[in-house]
Amino acid sequence: HNRQAIESHPMAHRVELIEGPSTSAETMAKVKASIPEGASVMVILDSDHSKAHVLDELRNYAPLVTDGHYLVVADTILGRYEPSQVPTKRSKVLLPGDEPLVALNDYLQETDRFELDTIINGKLVLSSSPGGYLRCVRS
Repeated sequence: HNRQAIESHPMAHRVELIEGPSTSAETMAKVKASIPEGASVMVILDSDHSKAHVLDELRNYAPLVTDGHYLVVADTILGRYEPSQVPTKRSKVLLPGDEPLVALNDYLQETDRFELDTIINGKLVLSSSPGGYLRCVRS
């Protein structure tokens, strides 16, 4: 259904669909090859939301983000749920500690390239990604 939605969208001509495991060497090579020299790069991570996978994506995709641009980690709201609030009618149940917010916080301990954008995060009163908007501040 995702492919159909992308291909039928009026802006489809501006989208390059790269399919494969997001952090595999083959997929990463295709992604890197699709970025023109000197391009401004923003990354939005929104696939498997388990901590290990999001951390792997952060380590692979965050280096692609250019100065002044954004890295967005989707669905950090999952890290703010109490165990009783965790959605269970999903293909994967992500309990507190195994979700994007924990991965993001772990990654921020590994790098000084990104800062939480308090302005954007503060404006998004209703968001599925609170604290998930990071600005690249160092090459």
